[in-house]
Amino acid sequence: MDGVIIDSHSVAYELLSEAARTYDCSITADEIKSWGSLSSRQFWSIVKERYNLPHDLSTLIGSYNQDREIELYASMQPVPGVLPFLLECKEYGMKTALATSASRKRMNAVLDLFGLRDLFDVTVCDEEVAASKPDPQIFLLASDKLQINPRECIVIEDSRNGCWRLSKPV
Repeated sequence: MDGVIIDSHSVAYELLSEAARTYDCSITADEIKSWGSLSSRQFWSIVKERYNLPHDLSTLIGSYNQDREIELYASMQPVPGVLPFLLECKEYGMKTALATSASRKRMNAVLDLFGLRDLFDVTVCDEEVAASKPDPQIFLLASDKLQINPRECIVIEDSRNGCWRLSKPV
């Protein structure tokens, strides 16, 4: 979603940097950007380890101000071409899924704010899987919900972290 449907990375990097500073972790937005597109649990796991934070992971994840990020979405537009592409997929009867490392709250905000909910047959967010990308769980769950063999699916991804290959038949 982030980077494919909306270009929210710059906002997220700044807010993550700000959240990390509340724990006396001096991480710049540029440094976070260099880590690639990570889920919340991946980001905070790295920060927790690098800075030896005593807090549990759920506390760190909960400290991020999702509401502020969502407020900033109002000034954004979908990535150029994404809406016509999704409409064309629907016109041709293609099944579509949104499989995002974002939280359910952020996913739903984007779907509602930009009127995209009806353009996806199913949605899957990071909270529904045990492992984040590049583990394929999120994509496999999406194909399962669509009732389509994963080998017959196409994934559109903006991040190296979201890329993987099926190494054995599913």
